Amino acid sequence: MRGIFLFPLLAVLALFLAARVTPYPELEEFRLEHPGVVLSDRHGIEFAARPTRTGTYRFDLAEDTIPDHVFEAVIASEDRRFLWHPGVDPVAVASRILRSSGRAEAGSGGATIAIQLARMVRLNGAGGRTVWRDVWNALRIRSRVRPRELLTLYVNRVPFGFLVDGIEAASRYWLGKSAREIDPREAYLLFTIPRNPSRYALDRSSGHAVEAALRSANRAGRVFSRSALETVVERAVGDSRSAGTSQRFLRDVTDARSGLGHVADRITQVRPVRDSRTSVDLDVQAVVRDELAEALRETEGNRIADAAAIVLDTRTNEVRAYIGARPGDGSYGGSFIDAVQVPRSPGSTLKPFLFALAFERGYTPDTVLHDVPLRFGTDEVFIPFNFNNRFNGPVTAAVALGSSLNVPAVALYDSIGQTDFLRYMTNLGLATVVSETPRAGLGAVLGAARTRLDELVSAYAALARGGLVMPIVFTSSPCCAPSVAYRGISERAALQVTHILSSSVYRHLGFPADSFLHDHDGVILKTGTASQFTDIVAVAADQSFTVGVWMGNLDGSTVIGEPGSSLPARVALNVLSRTRASR
Repeated sequence: MRGIFLFPLLAVLALFLAARVTPYPELEEFRLEHPGVVLSDRHGIEFAARPTRTGTYRFDLAEDTIPDHVFEAVIASEDRRFLWHPGVDPVAVASRILRSSGRAEAGSGGATIAIQLARMVRLNGAGGRTVWRDVWNALRIRSRVRPRELLTLYVNRVPFGFLVDGIEAASRYWLGKSAREIDPREAYLLFTIPRNPSRYALDRSSGHAVEAALRSANRAGRVFSRSALETVVERAVGDSRSAGTSQRFLRDVTDARSGLGHVADRITQVRPVRDSRTSVDLDVQAVVRDELAEALRETEGNRIADAAAIVLDTRTNEVRAYIGARPGDGSYGGSFIDAVQVPRSPGSTLKPFLFALAFERGYTPDTVLHDVPLRFGTDEVFIPFNFNNRFNGPVTAAVALGSSLNVPAVALYDSIGQTDFLRYMTNLGLATVVSETPRAGLGAVLGAARTRLDELVSAYAALARGGLVMPIVFTSSPCCAPSVAYRGISERAALQVTHILSSSVYRHLGFPADSFLHDHDGVILKTGTASQFTDIVAVAADQSFTVGVWMGNLDGSTVIGEPGSSLPARVALNVLSRTRASR
Protein backbone atom coordinates (compact mmCIF):
# COMPACT_ATOMS: atom_id res chain seq x y z
CA MET A 1 0.00 0.00 0.00
CA ARG A 2 2.86 2.34 0.88
CA GLY A 3 4.32 1.78 -2.60
CA ILE A 4 1.26 3.33 -4.17
CA PHE A 5 2.09 6.65 -2.45
CA LEU A 6 5.86 6.28 -2.59
CA PHE A 7 6.08 5.97 -6.35
CA PRO A 8 4.34 9.29 -7.16
CA LEU A 9 6.45 10.99 -4.47
CA LEU A 10 9.64 9.61 -5.95
CA ALA A 11 8.49 10.61 -9.44
CA VAL A 12 7.83 14.18 -8.33
CA LEU A 13 11.21 14.29 -6.55
CA ALA A 14 12.98 12.94 -9.65
CA LEU A 15 11.22 15.53 -11.81
CA PHE A 16 12.25 18.31 -9.43
CA LEU A 17 15.88 17.17 -9.39
CA ALA A 18 15.93 16.85 -13.18
CA ALA A 19 14.47 20.32 -13.54
CA ARG A 20 17.04 21.74 -11.15
CA VAL A 21 20.24 20.05 -12.36
CA THR A 22 19.82 19.55 -16.11
CA PRO A 23 21.87 22.09 -18.10
CA TYR A 24 19.92 25.18 -19.16
CA PRO A 25 22.51 27.37 -20.91
CA GLU A 26 19.82 29.37 -22.68
CA LEU A 27 18.71 30.82 -19.34
CA GLU A 28 22.23 31.97 -18.50
CA GLU A 29 22.62 33.54 -21.94
CA PHE A 30 19.28 35.27 -21.45
CA ARG A 31 20.38 36.67 -18.09
CA LEU A 32 23.64 37.96 -19.54
CA GLU A 33 22.04 39.74 -22.49
CA HIS A 34 23.15 43.37 -22.24
CA PRO A 35 20.40 45.94 -21.66
CA GLY A 36 20.12 49.32 -23.30
CA VAL A 37 21.48 52.33 -21.47
CA VAL A 38 20.43 55.84 -20.49
CA LEU A 39 23.43 58.15 -20.49
CA SER A 40 23.74 61.19 -18.25
CA ASP A 41 26.30 63.93 -17.99
CA ARG A 42 28.70 64.29 -15.07
CA HIS A 43 26.02 66.11 -13.06
CA GLY A 44 23.43 63.38 -13.58
CA ILE A 45 21.41 65.11 -16.33
CA GLU A 46 20.24 62.49 -18.83
CA PHE A 47 20.92 63.18 -22.48
CA ALA A 48 20.66 59.98 -24.54
CA ALA A 49 18.96 56.59 -24.54
CA ARG A 50 20.39 53.70 -26.53
CA PRO A 51 18.58 50.40 -27.24
CA THR A 52 19.75 46.80 -26.95
CA ARG A 53 21.40 44.97 -29.85
CA THR A 54 17.93 43.89 -31.03
CA GLY A 55 16.67 47.47 -31.20
CA THR A 56 14.37 47.40 -28.17
CA TYR A 57 14.66 49.83 -25.30
CA ARG A 58 15.29 47.99 -22.03
CA PHE A 59 16.93 49.40 -18.91
CA ASP A 60 17.36 46.82 -16.15
CA LEU A 61 16.81 47.58 -12.48
CA ALA A 62 18.55 45.83 -9.59
CA GLU A 63 16.32 43.64 -7.46
CA ASP A 64 16.67 45.78 -4.34
CA THR A 65 15.68 48.99 -6.19
CA ILE A 66 12.30 47.76 -7.43
CA PRO A 67 9.38 48.82 -5.18
CA ASP A 68 7.36 45.99 -3.62
CA HIS A 69 4.13 47.26 -5.18
CA VAL A 70 5.64 46.65 -8.64
CA PHE A 71 5.99 42.95 -7.79
CA GLU A 72 2.52 43.01 -6.26
CA ALA A 73 1.05 44.48 -9.44
CA VAL A 74 2.68 41.94 -11.75
CA ILE A 75 1.54 39.02 -9.59
CA ALA A 76 -2.02 40.37 -9.45
CA SER A 77 -2.05 40.95 -13.20
CA GLU A 78 -0.31 37.81 -14.42
CA ASP A 79 -0.05 35.02 -11.85
CA ARG A 80 -2.13 35.26 -8.66
CA ARG A 81 -0.84 31.97 -7.25
CA PHE A 82 2.79 32.69 -8.13
CA LEU A 83 4.06 31.87 -4.62
CA TRP A 84 2.15 28.58 -4.39
CA HIS A 85 2.97 26.63 -7.56
CA PRO A 86 6.19 25.18 -9.04
CA GLY A 87 6.09 27.22 -12.26
CA VAL A 88 2.95 25.68 -13.70
CA ASP A 89 -0.38 26.54 -12.06
CA PRO A 90 -2.70 23.48 -12.09
CA VAL A 91 -5.69 25.61 -11.07
CA ALA A 92 -5.15 28.03 -13.94
CA VAL A 93 -4.66 25.15 -16.40
CA ALA A 94 -7.91 23.57 -15.26
CA SER A 95 -9.63 26.92 -15.51
CA ARG A 96 -8.40 27.31 -19.05
CA ILE A 97 -9.76 23.87 -19.96
CA LEU A 98 -13.10 24.78 -18.40
CA ARG A 99 -13.14 28.09 -20.20
CA SER A 100 -12.76 26.31 -23.50
CA SER A 101 -16.00 24.49 -22.63
CA GLY A 102 -17.67 27.71 -21.57
CA ARG A 103 -17.68 27.13 -17.80
CA ALA A 104 -14.84 29.33 -16.56
CA GLU A 105 -14.53 32.98 -15.66
CA ALA A 106 -13.41 35.14 -18.56
CA GLY A 107 -9.79 36.20 -18.15
CA SER A 108 -8.49 32.99 -16.63
CA GLY A 109 -5.35 31.60 -18.21
CA GLY A 110 -2.54 29.11 -17.73
CA ALA A 111 0.52 31.15 -18.72
CA THR A 112 2.27 31.74 -15.41
CA ILE A 113 5.09 34.21 -14.98
CA ALA A 114 7.57 31.32 -15.19
CA ILE A 115 6.00 30.04 -18.45
CA GLN A 116 6.07 33.54 -19.95
CA LEU A 117 9.70 33.88 -18.94
CA ALA A 118 10.45 30.48 -20.49
CA ARG A 119 8.94 31.74 -23.76
CA MET A 120 11.13 34.86 -23.63
CA VAL A 121 14.20 32.67 -23.12
CA ARG A 122 13.20 30.45 -26.04
CA LEU A 123 12.47 33.37 -28.35
CA ASN A 124 15.80 34.92 -27.37
CA GLY A 125 17.56 31.79 -28.69
CA ALA A 126 16.83 29.34 -31.47
CA GLY A 127 14.42 26.94 -29.72
CA GLY A 128 11.36 25.65 -31.49
CA ARG A 129 7.86 26.63 -30.45
CA THR A 130 6.22 23.93 -28.29
CA VAL A 131 3.91 24.29 -25.31
CA TRP A 132 5.48 21.33 -23.50
CA ARG A 133 8.96 22.76 -23.88
CA ASP A 134 7.78 26.00 -22.26
CA VAL A 135 6.13 24.06 -19.42
CA TRP A 136 9.29 22.02 -18.81
CA ASN A 137 11.48 25.11 -18.90
CA ALA A 138 9.11 26.92 -16.53
CA LEU A 139 9.66 24.12 -14.02
CA ARG A 140 13.41 24.41 -14.54
CA ILE A 141 13.33 28.17 -13.99
CA ARG A 142 11.18 27.92 -10.87
CA SER A 143 13.36 25.20 -9.36
CA ARG A 144 16.63 27.14 -9.67
CA VAL A 145 15.68 30.82 -9.36
CA ARG A 146 14.50 32.49 -6.16
CA PRO A 147 10.93 33.93 -6.36
CA ARG A 148 11.98 37.59 -6.02
CA GLU A 149 14.87 37.07 -8.44
CA LEU A 150 12.47 35.48 -10.92
CA LEU A 151 10.09 38.41 -10.59
CA THR A 152 12.97 40.83 -11.13
CA LEU A 153 14.02 38.99 -14.27
CA TYR A 154 10.44 39.06 -15.53
CA VAL A 155 9.68 42.74 -14.86
CA ASN A 156 12.99 43.72 -16.48
CA ARG A 157 12.29 41.72 -19.65
CA VAL A 158 8.51 41.58 -20.22
CA PRO A 159 7.61 43.14 -23.62
CA PHE A 160 5.32 46.17 -23.53
CA GLY A 161 5.17 46.60 -27.31
CA PHE A 162 6.37 49.68 -29.23
CA LEU A 163 10.03 48.49 -28.87
CA VAL A 164 9.69 48.86 -25.10
CA ASP A 165 10.83 45.99 -22.86
CA GLY A 166 10.75 45.94 -19.07
CA ILE A 167 9.15 48.10 -16.42
CA GLU A 168 11.91 50.74 -16.33
CA ALA A 169 11.66 51.55 -20.04
CA ALA A 170 7.85 51.40 -19.86
CA SER A 171 7.71 53.76 -16.91
CA ARG A 172 10.02 56.23 -18.64
CA TYR A 173 8.12 55.92 -21.92
CA TRP A 174 4.59 56.42 -20.58
CA LEU A 175 5.08 58.18 -17.23
CA GLY A 176 8.29 60.13 -17.74
CA LYS A 177 10.03 58.79 -14.65
CA SER A 178 11.95 55.81 -13.34
CA ALA A 179 10.04 52.74 -12.16
CA ARG A 180 11.75 53.28 -8.81
CA GLU A 181 9.49 56.32 -8.39
CA ILE A 182 6.09 55.01 -9.50
CA ASP A 183 3.22 54.54 -7.08
CA PRO A 184 0.87 51.49 -6.89
CA ARG A 185 -1.74 53.04 -9.21
CA GLU A 186 0.87 53.57 -11.91
CA ALA A 187 2.31 50.09 -11.42
CA TYR A 188 -1.09 48.42 -11.88
CA LEU A 189 -1.81 50.51 -14.98
CA LEU A 190 1.54 49.71 -16.58
CA PHE A 191 1.13 45.98 -16.10
CA THR A 192 -2.08 45.95 -18.09
CA ILE A 193 -0.09 46.83 -21.22
CA PRO A 194 1.82 43.53 -21.81
CA ARG A 195 -1.49 41.67 -22.17
CA ASN A 196 -2.38 43.59 -25.32
CA PRO A 197 -0.22 46.67 -26.04
CA SER A 198 -2.39 48.03 -28.84
CA ARG A 199 -5.43 47.89 -26.55
CA TYR A 200 -4.00 48.90 -23.18
CA ALA A 201 -1.15 51.33 -23.99
CA LEU A 202 -1.74 54.36 -21.80
CA ASP A 203 -1.59 56.83 -24.66
CA ARG A 204 -4.26 55.02 -26.69
CA SER A 205 -6.33 52.98 -24.21
CA SER A 206 -9.54 55.06 -24.02
CA GLY A 207 -10.34 53.59 -20.63
CA HIS A 208 -9.40 49.96 -21.32
CA ALA A 209 -6.26 50.14 -19.16
CA VAL A 210 -8.22 51.69 -16.30
CA GLU A 211 -10.80 48.89 -16.34
CA ALA A 212 -8.13 46.18 -16.45
CA ALA A 213 -6.13 47.81 -13.63
CA LEU A 214 -9.21 48.04 -11.44
CA ARG A 215 -9.91 44.31 -11.94
CA SER A 216 -6.32 43.34 -11.08
CA ALA A 217 -6.30 45.61 -8.01
CA ASN A 218 -9.59 44.19 -6.83
CA ARG A 219 -8.17 40.64 -6.98
CA ALA A 220 -5.22 41.78 -4.85
CA GLY A 221 -7.41 43.58 -2.31
CA ARG A 222 -6.30 47.03 -3.50
CA VAL A 223 -8.84 49.85 -3.76
CA PHE A 224 -8.24 52.56 -6.36
CA SER A 225 -10.65 55.24 -7.44
CA ARG A 226 -11.41 55.30 -11.14
CA SER A 227 -10.76 59.04 -11.31
CA ALA A 228 -7.26 58.62 -9.83
CA LEU A 229 -6.36 56.06 -12.50
CA GLU A 230 -7.88 58.22 -15.23
CA THR A 231 -5.71 61.13 -14.08
CA VAL A 232 -2.57 59.00 -14.53
CA VAL A 233 -3.70 57.99 -18.04
CA GLU A 234 -4.50 61.58 -19.05
CA ARG A 235 -1.08 62.75 -17.88
CA ALA A 236 0.62 59.93 -19.84
CA VAL A 237 -1.30 60.91 -22.99
CA GLY A 238 -0.23 64.52 -22.61
CA ASP A 239 3.43 63.64 -22.01
CA SER A 240 3.56 61.30 -25.00
CA ARG A 241 2.26 63.99 -27.35
CA SER A 242 4.80 66.54 -26.18
CA ALA A 243 7.97 64.45 -26.57
CA GLY A 244 9.76 62.78 -29.45
CA THR A 245 10.08 59.01 -29.35
CA SER A 246 13.68 58.79 -28.13
CA GLN A 247 13.23 61.71 -25.72
CA ARG A 248 10.41 59.83 -23.99
CA PHE A 249 12.96 57.55 -22.32
CA LEU A 250 14.72 60.50 -20.65
CA ARG A 251 13.61 62.02 -17.38
CA ASP A 252 15.34 65.30 -18.27
CA VAL A 253 14.45 67.46 -21.25
CA THR A 254 17.74 68.08 -23.05
CA ASP A 255 18.39 70.28 -26.06
CA ALA A 256 18.47 67.90 -29.03
CA ARG A 257 20.59 70.45 -30.91
CA SER A 258 23.54 69.93 -28.58
CA GLY A 259 25.05 67.35 -30.94
CA LEU A 260 25.17 64.55 -28.39
CA GLY A 261 24.40 61.73 -30.82
CA HIS A 262 28.00 61.06 -31.81
CA VAL A 263 29.38 60.93 -28.27
CA ALA A 264 26.49 58.68 -27.18
CA ASP A 265 27.31 56.29 -30.02
CA ARG A 266 31.00 56.42 -29.14
CA ILE A 267 30.36 55.54 -25.50
CA THR A 268 27.99 52.68 -26.31
CA GLN A 269 30.17 51.09 -29.01
CA VAL A 270 31.47 48.69 -26.36
CA ARG A 271 28.90 46.85 -24.25
CA PRO A 272 28.12 46.60 -21.48
CA VAL A 273 28.44 50.25 -20.54
CA ARG A 274 29.92 50.03 -17.05
CA ASP A 275 28.96 53.53 -15.94
CA SER A 276 25.99 55.36 -17.44
CA ARG A 277 27.11 58.63 -15.86
CA THR A 278 29.54 60.04 -18.38
CA SER A 279 32.23 62.69 -18.03
CA VAL A 280 30.42 64.97 -20.52
CA ASP A 281 29.34 68.34 -19.14
CA LEU A 282 26.21 69.62 -20.89
CA ASP A 283 27.07 73.22 -20.03
CA VAL A 284 30.43 72.91 -21.78
CA GLN A 285 28.75 71.06 -24.65
CA ALA A 286 26.36 73.98 -25.14
CA VAL A 287 29.25 76.47 -25.17
CA VAL A 288 31.08 74.50 -27.87
CA ARG A 289 27.92 74.12 -29.94
CA ASP A 290 27.19 77.86 -29.81
CA GLU A 291 30.76 78.89 -30.66
CA LEU A 292 30.94 76.45 -33.59
CA ALA A 293 27.58 77.55 -34.94
CA GLU A 294 28.58 81.22 -34.79
CA ALA A 295 31.91 80.55 -36.55
CA LEU A 296 30.18 78.64 -39.34
CA ARG A 297 27.70 81.48 -39.84
CA GLU A 298 30.63 83.86 -40.27
CA THR A 299 32.10 81.71 -43.04
CA GLU A 300 28.98 80.94 -45.09
CA GLY A 301 30.59 82.65 -48.06
CA ASN A 302 33.70 80.47 -47.78
CA ARG A 303 31.85 77.21 -48.38
CA ILE A 304 32.92 75.52 -45.16
CA ALA A 305 30.38 72.77 -44.59
CA ASP A 306 31.67 70.71 -41.67
CA ALA A 307 33.11 71.13 -38.19
CA ALA A 308 33.94 69.12 -35.09
CA ALA A 309 35.30 69.78 -31.62
CA ILE A 310 36.35 67.96 -28.47
CA VAL A 311 37.15 69.30 -25.00
CA LEU A 312 39.21 67.27 -22.51
CA ASP A 313 39.83 67.88 -18.84
CA THR A 314 43.60 68.32 -18.96
CA ARG A 315 44.21 66.73 -15.56
CA THR A 316 42.25 63.51 -16.15
CA ASN A 317 41.74 63.33 -19.95
CA GLU A 318 38.00 63.03 -19.36
CA VAL A 319 35.81 64.22 -22.22
CA ARG A 320 33.85 67.33 -21.25
CA ALA A 321 32.35 68.10 -24.67
CA TYR A 322 32.22 66.27 -27.98
CA ILE A 323 30.62 67.46 -31.21
CA GLY A 324 31.16 65.30 -34.28
CA ALA A 325 29.38 67.43 -36.90
CA ARG A 326 28.30 70.99 -37.58
CA PRO A 327 25.58 72.06 -35.13
CA GLY A 328 22.07 71.68 -36.48
CA ASP A 329 18.69 70.16 -35.80
CA GLY A 330 18.68 66.75 -34.14
CA SER A 331 21.23 65.08 -31.92
CA TYR A 332 23.61 64.40 -34.84
CA GLY A 333 23.63 67.95 -36.15
CA GLY A 334 24.49 68.32 -39.81
CA SER A 335 25.87 64.81 -40.42
CA PHE A 336 25.80 61.27 -39.09
CA ILE A 337 29.55 61.09 -39.80
CA ASP A 338 31.60 61.66 -36.64
CA ALA A 339 34.35 63.98 -37.83
CA VAL A 340 36.16 63.70 -34.49
CA GLN A 341 37.15 60.19 -35.57
CA VAL A 342 37.71 60.85 -39.28
CA PRO A 343 41.40 61.13 -40.26
CA ARG A 344 42.04 64.63 -41.60
CA SER A 345 45.12 66.72 -42.29
CA PRO A 346 46.37 68.32 -39.05
CA GLY A 347 48.38 70.96 -40.90
CA SER A 348 51.28 72.09 -38.71
CA THR A 349 49.88 70.82 -35.41
CA LEU A 350 52.33 67.88 -35.27
CA LYS A 351 55.35 70.20 -35.18
CA PRO A 352 55.40 70.63 -31.37
CA PHE A 353 55.93 66.90 -30.90
CA LEU A 354 58.75 66.88 -33.44
CA PHE A 355 60.45 69.71 -31.53
CA ALA A 356 59.85 67.96 -28.20
CA LEU A 357 61.66 64.92 -29.59
CA ALA A 358 64.49 67.18 -30.81
CA PHE A 359 64.81 68.79 -27.36
CA GLU A 360 65.11 65.31 -25.86
CA ARG A 361 67.91 64.58 -28.36
CA GLY A 362 70.05 67.54 -27.32
CA TYR A 363 68.56 70.47 -29.19
CA THR A 364 67.49 73.49 -27.13
CA PRO A 365 65.07 76.35 -27.80
CA ASP A 366 68.12 78.49 -28.59
CA THR A 367 69.60 76.07 -31.13
CA VAL A 368 69.97 77.86 -34.46
CA LEU A 369 68.13 76.34 -37.41
CA HIS A 370 68.29 77.52 -41.00
CA ASP A 371 65.20 78.82 -42.78
CA VAL A 372 66.65 78.84 -46.28
CA PRO A 373 65.67 77.22 -49.62
CA LEU A 374 66.27 73.46 -49.35
CA ARG A 375 65.81 70.47 -51.63
CA PHE A 376 65.30 66.93 -50.36
CA GLY A 377 65.52 63.72 -52.36
CA THR A 378 66.95 62.81 -55.75
CA ASP A 379 64.43 60.92 -57.90
CA GLU A 380 61.49 62.66 -56.24
CA VAL A 381 62.51 66.10 -55.07
CA PHE A 382 60.68 67.71 -52.15
CA ILE A 383 61.04 71.50 -51.75
CA PRO A 384 59.27 72.89 -48.65
CA PHE A 385 58.03 76.48 -48.45
CA ASN A 386 56.81 78.52 -45.53
CA PHE A 387 53.18 79.53 -45.38
CA ASN A 388 54.02 83.12 -46.37
CA ASN A 389 56.48 82.00 -49.09
CA ARG A 390 59.35 83.85 -47.39
CA PHE A 391 62.66 82.63 -45.94
CA ASN A 392 64.04 84.08 -42.73
CA GLY A 393 67.63 82.82 -42.62
CA PRO A 394 69.03 81.69 -39.24
CA VAL A 395 66.32 81.36 -36.56
CA THR A 396 66.23 79.78 -33.14
CA ALA A 397 64.30 76.56 -32.63
CA ALA A 398 61.89 78.47 -30.39
CA VAL A 399 61.06 80.98 -33.12
CA ALA A 400 60.85 78.23 -35.76
CA LEU A 401 58.23 76.43 -33.66
CA GLY A 402 56.40 79.50 -32.38
CA SER A 403 56.13 80.98 -35.88
CA SER A 404 55.37 77.54 -37.37
CA LEU A 405 58.06 77.76 -40.05
CA ASN A 406 57.89 74.80 -42.45
CA VAL A 407 61.43 74.67 -43.80
CA PRO A 408 63.27 74.28 -40.45
CA ALA A 409 60.66 71.70 -39.37
CA VAL A 410 61.23 69.53 -42.45
CA ALA A 411 65.01 69.81 -42.04
CA LEU A 412 64.69 68.80 -38.39
CA TYR A 413 62.47 65.84 -39.31
CA ASP A 414 64.98 64.73 -41.96
CA SER A 415 67.78 64.93 -39.38
CA ILE A 416 65.94 62.95 -36.68
CA GLY A 417 64.62 60.30 -39.04
CA GLN A 418 61.28 58.66 -39.64
CA THR A 419 61.92 55.65 -37.40
CA ASP A 420 62.44 57.68 -34.23
CA PHE A 421 59.59 60.01 -35.13
CA LEU A 422 57.19 57.07 -35.55
CA ARG A 423 58.27 55.58 -32.23
CA TYR A 424 57.59 58.93 -30.55
CA MET A 425 54.17 59.27 -32.19
CA THR A 426 53.28 55.74 -31.09
CA ASN A 427 54.17 56.58 -27.51
CA LEU A 428 51.91 59.65 -27.65
CA GLY A 429 48.92 57.65 -28.88
CA LEU A 430 48.91 59.19 -32.38
CA ALA A 431 48.14 55.86 -34.05
CA THR A 432 46.66 57.35 -37.20
CA VAL A 433 49.77 59.48 -37.76
CA VAL A 434 51.90 56.35 -37.43
CA SER A 435 49.92 54.54 -40.12
CA GLU A 436 49.97 57.58 -42.44
CA THR A 437 53.59 58.75 -42.07
CA PRO A 438 55.33 56.20 -44.36
CA ARG A 439 53.10 57.32 -47.22
CA ALA A 440 53.48 61.01 -46.37
CA GLY A 441 57.29 61.11 -46.36
CA LEU A 442 58.91 64.40 -45.32
CA GLY A 443 55.55 66.14 -45.60
CA ALA A 444 54.31 64.27 -42.52
CA VAL A 445 55.10 67.16 -40.16
CA LEU A 446 53.36 69.64 -42.50
CA GLY A 447 50.03 67.82 -42.52
CA ALA A 448 50.50 65.11 -45.15
CA ALA A 449 50.15 62.47 -42.42
CA ARG A 450 46.50 62.63 -41.40
CA THR A 451 45.30 62.19 -37.85
CA ARG A 452 42.08 62.06 -35.84
CA LEU A 453 41.04 65.08 -33.83
CA ASP A 454 40.60 63.10 -30.61
CA GLU A 455 44.10 61.60 -30.87
CA LEU A 456 45.61 65.01 -31.60
CA VAL A 457 43.87 66.76 -28.70
CA SER A 458 44.78 63.95 -26.30
CA ALA A 459 48.45 64.38 -27.26
CA TYR A 460 48.22 68.13 -26.56
CA ALA A 461 46.63 67.40 -23.19
CA ALA A 462 49.65 65.21 -22.43
CA LEU A 463 51.89 68.12 -23.39
CA ALA A 464 49.97 70.41 -21.01
CA ARG A 465 50.30 67.80 -18.22
CA GLY A 466 54.06 67.90 -18.46
CA GLY A 467 54.36 64.97 -20.83
CA LEU A 468 52.09 62.41 -19.11
CA VAL A 469 49.98 60.40 -21.56
CA MET A 470 46.54 59.10 -20.54
CA PRO A 471 43.77 57.32 -22.42
CA ILE A 472 40.73 59.35 -23.35
CA VAL A 473 38.01 58.70 -20.78
CA PHE A 474 34.26 59.05 -21.29
CA THR A 475 33.18 58.39 -17.69
CA SER A 476 34.11 59.79 -14.32
CA SER A 477 34.48 56.29 -12.91
CA PRO A 478 37.31 55.54 -10.46
CA CYS A 479 38.41 52.80 -12.89
CA CYS A 480 39.94 55.46 -15.08
CA ALA A 481 42.07 57.33 -12.53
CA PRO A 482 45.28 59.15 -13.50
CA SER A 483 47.29 56.19 -12.16
CA VAL A 484 47.21 54.75 -15.70
CA ALA A 485 49.33 57.66 -16.97
CA TYR A 486 52.77 57.08 -18.42
CA ARG A 487 55.46 59.44 -19.63
CA GLY A 488 55.35 60.15 -23.35
CA ILE A 489 57.43 63.35 -23.33
CA SER A 490 60.19 64.21 -20.91
CA GLU A 491 59.10 66.82 -18.38
CA ARG A 492 61.83 69.21 -19.48
CA ALA A 493 60.94 68.97 -23.17
CA ALA A 494 57.23 69.37 -22.41
CA LEU A 495 57.91 72.52 -20.40
CA GLN A 496 60.11 73.95 -23.15
CA VAL A 497 57.49 73.35 -25.85
CA THR A 498 54.58 74.64 -23.78
CA HIS A 499 56.53 77.80 -22.95
CA ILE A 500 57.12 78.44 -26.66
CA LEU A 501 53.50 77.77 -27.67
CA SER A 502 52.09 79.95 -24.90
CA SER A 503 54.24 83.01 -25.57
CA SER A 504 53.63 85.59 -28.32
CA VAL A 505 57.36 86.45 -28.33
CA TYR A 506 58.11 83.57 -30.69
CA ARG A 507 55.23 84.10 -33.17
CA HIS A 508 56.40 87.29 -34.88
CA LEU A 509 57.76 85.65 -38.07
CA GLY A 510 54.66 83.58 -38.76
CA PHE A 511 51.74 85.79 -37.81
CA PRO A 512 50.89 89.44 -38.51
CA ALA A 513 51.56 91.91 -35.74
CA ASP A 514 47.86 92.69 -35.41
CA SER A 515 46.79 89.03 -35.13
CA PHE A 516 44.64 88.25 -32.10
CA LEU A 517 46.83 85.15 -31.61
CA HIS A 518 49.40 87.41 -29.94
CA ASP A 519 46.91 88.30 -27.19
CA HIS A 520 46.75 84.96 -25.40
CA ASP A 521 49.99 84.53 -23.51
CA GLY A 522 49.75 81.74 -20.96
CA VAL A 523 47.59 79.53 -23.21
CA ILE A 524 49.16 76.75 -25.24
CA LEU A 525 48.00 77.48 -28.78
CA LYS A 526 48.76 75.82 -32.11
CA THR A 527 47.01 76.08 -35.44
CA GLY A 528 47.21 74.08 -38.65
CA THR A 529 46.07 74.60 -42.21
CA ALA A 530 45.96 72.05 -45.03
CA SER A 531 46.56 72.97 -48.65
CA GLN A 532 43.49 74.46 -50.34
CA PHE A 533 42.12 75.11 -46.83
CA THR A 534 40.15 71.85 -46.88
CA ASP A 535 41.18 71.39 -43.25
CA ILE A 536 41.80 74.11 -40.68
CA VAL A 537 42.63 73.07 -37.13
CA ALA A 538 43.40 74.66 -33.79
CA VAL A 539 44.23 73.36 -30.32
CA ALA A 540 44.23 75.51 -27.17
CA ALA A 541 45.16 74.21 -23.74
CA ASP A 542 45.96 75.17 -20.20
CA GLN A 543 46.16 73.29 -16.90
CA SER A 544 42.37 72.92 -16.78
CA PHE A 545 41.13 72.13 -20.30
CA THR A 546 42.37 71.17 -23.74
CA VAL A 547 40.19 72.21 -26.68
CA GLY A 548 40.51 70.99 -30.25
CA VAL A 549 38.52 72.36 -33.19
CA TRP A 550 38.47 71.20 -36.81
CA MET A 551 36.65 72.94 -39.66
CA GLY A 552 36.57 72.06 -43.34
CA ASN A 553 34.82 69.81 -45.82
CA LEU A 554 34.54 66.07 -45.33
CA ASP A 555 33.96 65.57 -49.06
CA GLY A 556 37.33 67.17 -49.82
CA SER A 557 35.94 70.17 -51.68
CA THR A 558 37.98 73.35 -51.48
CA VAL A 559 36.78 76.44 -49.74
CA ILE A 560 36.32 79.86 -51.28
CA GLY A 561 38.89 82.45 -50.26
CA GLU A 562 41.41 81.95 -47.46
CA PRO A 563 39.62 81.75 -44.12
CA GLY A 564 42.76 80.50 -42.34
CA SER A 565 43.23 78.67 -39.07
CA SER A 566 42.49 81.79 -37.04
CA LEU A 567 38.82 80.80 -37.34
CA PRO A 568 39.02 77.52 -35.35
CA ALA A 569 41.62 79.20 -33.11
CA ARG A 570 39.07 81.82 -32.11
CA VAL A 571 36.52 79.10 -31.38
CA ALA A 572 39.02 77.12 -29.28
CA LEU A 573 40.12 80.17 -27.31
CA ASN A 574 36.55 81.33 -26.70
CA VAL A 575 35.54 77.87 -25.51
CA LEU A 576 38.56 77.71 -23.22
CA SER A 577 37.86 81.16 -21.79
CA ARG A 578 34.13 80.55 -21.22
CA THR A 579 34.69 77.09 -19.75
CA ARG A 580 37.29 78.33 -17.29
CA ALA A 581 35.04 81.21 -16.25
CA SER A 582 32.15 78.86 -15.47
CA ARG A 583 34.11 76.48 -13.21
